[in-house]
Amino acid sequence: MDRAWHNERMSAHTAQTPTAPAVRSCDGCTLCCKVMNVPELNKPAGAWCKHCAPTTGCRIYEVRPNACRVFHCAFLVTPEMPESWRPKRSHFVIVGGPTGRLVAVHCDPQYPRAWRNEPYYSHFKRWSAELIERATLLAVYVGKHATAILPDRDVELGVLDGKSLILNKNPTPRGFVYDVVPVPEGDPRAVVLKDASAS
Repeated sequence: MDRAWHNERMSAHTAQTPTAPAVRSCDGCTLCCKVMNVPELNKPAGAWCKHCAPTTGCRIYEVRPNACRVFHCAFLVTPEMPESWRPKRSHFVIVGGPTGRLVAVHCDPQYPRAWRNEPYYSHFKRWSAELIERATLLAVYVGKHATAILPDRDVELGVLDGKSLILNKNPTPRGFVYDVVPVPEGDPRAVVLKDASAS
Protein backbone atom coordinates (compact mmCIF):
# COMPACT_ATOMS: atom_id res chain seq x y z
CA MET A 1 0.00 0.00 0.00
CA ASP A 2 2.82 2.42 0.80
CA ARG A 3 3.92 2.40 -2.84
CA ALA A 4 0.41 2.66 -4.30
CA TRP A 5 -0.42 6.15 -3.01
CA HIS A 6 2.71 7.63 -4.56
CA ASN A 7 1.42 8.38 -8.02
CA GLU A 8 0.56 11.15 -10.45
CA ARG A 9 -2.47 12.13 -8.40
CA MET A 10 -0.26 12.74 -5.37
CA SER A 11 2.10 14.91 -7.42
CA ALA A 12 -0.80 16.86 -8.87
CA HIS A 13 -2.38 17.47 -5.44
CA THR A 14 0.80 18.69 -3.83
CA ALA A 15 1.92 20.92 -6.68
CA GLN A 16 -1.25 22.95 -6.11
CA THR A 17 -1.26 26.02 -3.93
CA PRO A 18 -1.78 25.58 -0.17
CA THR A 19 -5.41 26.67 -0.71
CA ALA A 20 -6.50 23.31 -2.19
CA PRO A 21 -9.54 22.00 -0.26
CA ALA A 22 -8.88 19.70 2.70
CA VAL A 23 -10.36 16.21 2.64
CA ARG A 24 -9.21 15.17 6.14
CA SER A 25 -8.77 16.84 9.52
CA CYS A 26 -5.68 18.04 11.37
CA ASP A 27 -6.62 15.75 14.31
CA GLY A 28 -4.40 17.49 16.85
CA CYS A 29 -1.52 18.22 14.48
CA THR A 30 -0.24 21.81 14.77
CA LEU A 31 3.20 21.47 13.14
CA CYS A 32 2.40 24.04 10.43
CA CYS A 33 2.15 26.57 13.29
CA LYS A 34 5.83 25.94 13.95
CA VAL A 35 7.51 25.31 10.60
CA MET A 36 5.75 27.85 8.35
CA ASN A 37 6.52 31.54 8.01
CA VAL A 38 3.47 33.76 8.71
CA PRO A 39 4.28 37.37 7.76
CA GLU A 40 0.93 38.71 9.03
CA LEU A 41 1.90 37.53 12.52
CA ASN A 42 5.59 38.40 12.15
CA LYS A 43 6.26 34.70 12.81
CA PRO A 44 9.43 33.19 11.30
CA ALA A 45 9.71 29.66 9.95
CA GLY A 46 10.88 27.13 12.54
CA ALA A 47 9.48 28.83 15.66
CA TRP A 48 6.16 28.14 17.36
CA CYS A 49 3.49 30.74 16.76
CA LYS A 50 2.72 32.57 20.01
CA HIS A 51 -0.98 31.93 19.37
CA CYS A 52 -0.58 28.15 19.02
CA ALA A 53 -1.34 25.65 21.74
CA PRO A 54 0.74 22.68 20.42
CA THR A 55 -1.36 19.52 19.82
CA THR A 56 -4.51 21.54 20.64
CA GLY A 57 -4.87 24.34 18.11
CA CYS A 58 -4.97 28.06 17.50
CA ARG A 59 -5.89 30.37 20.37
CA ILE A 60 -7.07 33.04 17.91
CA TYR A 61 -8.75 30.63 15.49
CA GLU A 62 -11.80 32.84 14.84
CA VAL A 63 -9.66 35.87 13.92
CA ARG A 64 -6.59 34.07 12.51
CA PRO A 65 -4.89 35.69 9.47
CA ASN A 66 -6.04 34.75 5.98
CA ALA A 67 -2.75 32.95 5.29
CA CYS A 68 -3.61 30.52 8.11
CA ARG A 69 -7.30 30.42 7.21
CA VAL A 70 -6.71 29.14 3.65
CA PHE A 71 -3.63 26.96 4.30
CA HIS A 72 -3.80 23.17 3.92
CA CYS A 73 -0.76 20.91 3.85
CA ALA A 74 -0.39 18.07 1.36
CA PHE A 75 -1.45 15.49 3.94
CA LEU A 76 -4.84 17.19 4.33
CA VAL A 77 -5.52 17.34 0.58
CA THR A 78 -4.21 13.87 -0.34
CA PRO A 79 -6.43 11.07 0.99
CA GLU A 80 -4.09 8.39 -0.41
CA MET A 81 -1.17 9.53 1.75
CA PRO A 82 -0.58 7.04 4.60
CA GLU A 83 -1.13 8.06 8.21
CA SER A 84 2.63 7.79 8.81
CA TRP A 85 2.98 10.97 6.70
CA ARG A 86 0.78 13.04 9.03
CA PRO A 87 3.07 15.95 10.00
CA LYS A 88 2.91 15.32 13.76
CA ARG A 89 4.29 11.82 13.05
CA SER A 90 6.66 12.49 10.13
CA HIS A 91 7.97 15.81 11.60
CA PHE A 92 7.57 17.72 8.33
CA VAL A 93 4.87 19.62 6.45
CA ILE A 94 4.66 19.29 2.66
CA VAL A 95 3.20 22.17 0.66
CA GLY A 96 3.08 23.21 -2.98
CA GLY A 97 4.41 26.63 -3.89
CA PRO A 98 2.16 29.32 -5.39
CA THR A 99 3.60 28.90 -8.90
CA GLY A 100 3.28 25.09 -8.98
CA ARG A 101 7.02 24.92 -9.75
CA LEU A 102 8.20 24.13 -6.23
CA VAL A 103 7.10 21.53 -3.69
CA ALA A 104 8.52 22.29 -0.26
CA VAL A 105 9.08 19.96 2.69
CA HIS A 106 9.17 22.15 5.82
CA CYS A 107 10.98 20.10 8.45
CA ASP A 108 10.69 20.57 12.21
CA PRO A 109 14.05 22.03 13.36
CA GLN A 110 13.87 19.67 16.33
CA TYR A 111 14.05 16.79 13.82
CA PRO A 112 16.15 18.29 11.00
CA ARG A 113 16.93 14.94 9.37
CA ALA A 114 13.42 13.46 9.57
CA TRP A 115 13.02 13.75 5.80
CA ARG A 116 16.00 11.39 5.35
CA ASN A 117 14.30 8.61 7.32
CA GLU A 118 12.52 5.74 5.57
CA PRO A 119 10.03 5.31 4.08
CA TYR A 120 10.12 9.05 3.34
CA TYR A 121 13.51 9.45 1.68
CA SER A 122 12.94 6.77 -0.96
CA HIS A 123 9.58 8.34 -1.80
CA PHE A 124 11.13 11.79 -2.05
CA LYS A 125 13.74 10.50 -4.50
CA ARG A 126 11.12 8.86 -6.73
CA TRP A 127 8.89 11.88 -6.43
CA SER A 128 11.74 14.23 -7.35
CA ALA A 129 12.33 12.25 -10.56
CA GLU A 130 8.64 12.63 -11.48
CA LEU A 131 8.40 16.31 -10.61
CA ILE A 132 11.63 17.41 -12.23
CA GLU A 133 10.48 16.14 -15.62
CA ARG A 134 7.77 18.83 -15.35
CA ALA A 135 10.36 21.46 -14.28
CA THR A 136 9.15 21.31 -10.69
CA LEU A 137 11.66 21.22 -7.85
CA LEU A 138 11.37 19.32 -4.56
CA ALA A 139 13.18 21.10 -1.72
CA VAL A 140 13.51 20.68 2.04
CA TYR A 141 13.51 23.65 4.40
CA VAL A 142 14.73 23.57 7.99
CA GLY A 143 13.95 27.11 9.08
CA LYS A 144 15.48 29.19 6.28
CA HIS A 145 18.08 26.58 5.31
CA ALA A 146 17.20 24.86 2.03
CA THR A 147 18.26 21.58 0.40
CA ALA A 148 17.16 20.56 -3.11
CA ILE A 149 16.26 16.89 -3.52
CA LEU A 150 17.35 15.86 -7.00
CA PRO A 151 16.92 12.35 -8.43
CA ASP A 152 20.66 11.58 -8.22
CA ARG A 153 21.78 13.67 -5.24
CA ASP A 154 20.83 16.30 -2.68
CA VAL A 155 22.12 19.86 -3.13
CA GLU A 156 22.67 22.11 -0.11
CA LEU A 157 21.42 25.59 -1.02
CA GLY A 158 22.00 27.29 2.32
CA VAL A 159 19.93 30.28 3.45
CA LEU A 160 18.18 31.72 0.40
CA ASP A 161 16.73 34.91 1.93
CA GLY A 162 14.17 35.47 -0.80
CA LYS A 163 16.35 34.44 -3.74
CA SER A 164 14.94 32.66 -6.76
CA LEU A 165 16.25 29.38 -8.15
CA ILE A 166 17.27 28.29 -11.61
CA LEU A 167 16.73 24.63 -12.45
CA ASN A 168 19.25 23.63 -15.12
CA LYS A 169 19.07 20.48 -17.25
CA ASN A 170 22.57 19.64 -18.45
CA PRO A 171 23.38 16.98 -21.09
CA THR A 172 26.16 14.52 -20.18
CA PRO A 173 27.46 11.32 -21.83
CA ARG A 174 25.30 9.39 -19.30
CA GLY A 175 22.14 11.39 -19.96
CA PHE A 176 20.72 14.58 -18.48
CA VAL A 177 21.82 15.81 -15.06
CA TYR A 178 19.91 18.50 -13.19
CA ASP A 179 21.39 21.27 -11.12
CA VAL A 180 19.89 24.04 -8.98
CA VAL A 181 21.45 27.50 -8.72
CA PRO A 182 20.27 30.30 -6.37
CA VAL A 183 20.11 33.70 -8.10
CA PRO A 184 19.00 37.18 -7.03
CA GLU A 185 15.26 37.68 -7.24
CA GLY A 186 14.31 39.11 -10.62
CA ASP A 187 17.29 37.58 -12.46
CA PRO A 188 16.13 37.45 -16.11
CA ARG A 189 17.75 34.04 -16.64
CA ALA A 190 15.59 32.39 -14.02
CA VAL A 191 12.61 30.23 -14.68
CA VAL A 192 11.54 31.26 -11.24
CA LEU A 193 11.16 28.66 -8.52
CA LYS A 194 10.38 31.02 -5.66
CA ASP A 195 12.05 30.45 -2.31
CA ALA A 196 9.38 28.65 -0.26
CA SER A 197 10.74 29.92 3.08
CA ALA A 198 9.07 33.21 2.14
CA SER A 199 5.68 31.51 1.73
